[in-house]
Amino acid sequence: MTPKRIKLTLRVIDSETMAELLKLKEGSERELFALNALRLGIRSMRGQAVAPRLVASPPKRAAMSAAEVLAVYPDLVDLSGPLALWLRDRMNDRRLDWPYHPRSNDLSDFVRRQVMRDLLRACPAFAADAVEGRVACDLNVRLVGHTGQGRKLDLVLGAPASGRLARESSSDPLRKAKLALPTFSLEVKACMTAHAKAIPRLIGELQQSIEVVKTTNASALAFAVLVVNVSRKFTSPLNRPGPNVHDQPRAAKAVIDATLRRIPIGPRGYSAVAIVLIDFDNERNSRALAPTAWIPASHRYVNALISIATTYRSPSP
Repeated sequence: MTPKRIKLTLRVIDSETMAELLKLKEGSERELFALNALRLGIRSMRGQAVAPRLVASPPKRAAMSAAEVLAVYPDLVDLSGPLALWLRDRMNDRRLDWPYHPRSNDLSDFVRRQVMRDLLRACPAFAADAVEGRVACDLNVRLVGHTGQGRKLDLVLGAPASGRLARESSSDPLRKAKLALPTFSLEVKACMTAHAKAIPRLIGELQQSIEVVKTTNASALAFAVLVVNVSRKFTSPLNRPGPNVHDQPRAAKAVIDATLRRIPIGPRGYSAVAIVLIDFDNERNSRALAPTAWIPASHRYVNALISIATTYRSPSP
């Protein structure tokens, strides 16, 4: 006869697990979170033997549902918060001439690192593939579309061209390597000023990127992140003394509407598109903004990330 309940006392020694548990109030809130995580972990490992060693290899897990991801990671937050803090730190860094410069890749580099960090947490299958060396990343990879026109992608994932990499158990297991075939792409775009003028360029680059990705691998996942500034003023290093004055919210909404209308999501388009809002003047102000009613639920960062996490599949060896 199966008992109705089992009393289980656990001693947690894993630092990452402890950090997540300590974010919750001690008592029923923390216990419910731990119970949900245990339930999902047992479900994912059902029928798999666990090696008798201190650090076991993470199993290849089935993709979780969106509800399961949110249950296990309730603190997944919109990208606007970390981005605003990062820009604020740069405003206070006297070594930098500008917190943001349109000719620098610093913002794109930050966003792709944050997206990969969030995806490793939200997608157990991806995390396991990274740890076991079944998947790697490559940066600024040039892909060619059906017209012969090439374009560089910010980041791509896939199986390493040299074969499976050595196991990596650090907190940052994703490594850089040449890839056999891209199975995921990330494209990062930002519109900080001159919104109307930027729309044709942004839309054209996003369309070109998805075209070369789907030409290279029609089944690849493709994720685009678009950062849109809603500040009424912005000092541009390319238009001194400034500042540029924006007709807000009209200027930001025009960029968002064009993206929603002209950048497709689906089998021939992106797997997900995230639109992230920020209030940033490039001098004194950097403020995170929650998604507004202009942005449909499907295009909000957390939902878009979960969409990628729940459709991720391990690349073929």
